Amino acid sequence: MYSNQDIYKIKEDITEANVFALYAQAYALQMTKLQDDLCDLIRNELITQENCILFYLDAIKFNCKHLIECCEF
Repeated sequence: MYSNQDIYKIKEDITEANVFALYAQAYALQMTKLQDDLCDLIRNELITQENCILFYLDAIKFNCKHLIECCEF
């Protein structure tokens, strides 16, 4: 598992399809910095009108308040 929580080392490998799998692992391992960075990446680069509902549902599962607010806006 990726352990130093530096998102810039793995950013090029993160896609819309795999971001919440990585988020789930970070959540399970309580890697809060990585969770925050992934949430920011989703909000700033990955979220669109087409995929917003999918991100919203996953944000609810993991209680990611910033992402929930972003999707509700």
